[in-house]
Amino acid sequence: MEGIDEFYDDDGVAIWEFGHHKFDGYEDIPAASDGDYPPWIQSSMHEFIPRQLLERFGSRQSSAINGYFWFIGEDRAEELLNAIRGEGYSVAPGGDLKFF
Repeated sequence: MEGIDEFYDDDGVAIWEFGHHKFDGYEDIPAASDGDYPPWIQSSMHEFIPRQLLERFGSRQSSAINGYFWFIGEDRAEELLNAIRGEGYSVAPGGDLKFF
């Protein structure tokens, strides 16, 4: 079946059968490198930051692949953090968080 063959090796073993294939990274997962995995956290900002703050400190932009997202320049970061605190939220440094 066209399109399904890419999920099997020459011996008919499923590519993801444990112990049969070495995993070299996310590039080995079909469609993983198309820009949708891992999730692009910038496109989810509207779920965590109040809209009035996004409109005040950011600009809504569009990417060719992932659609609309909010952009907040680094020069506005401290001002935004203070505004978030002013809304009653607590903010903590996240430099130790891993992003792909």
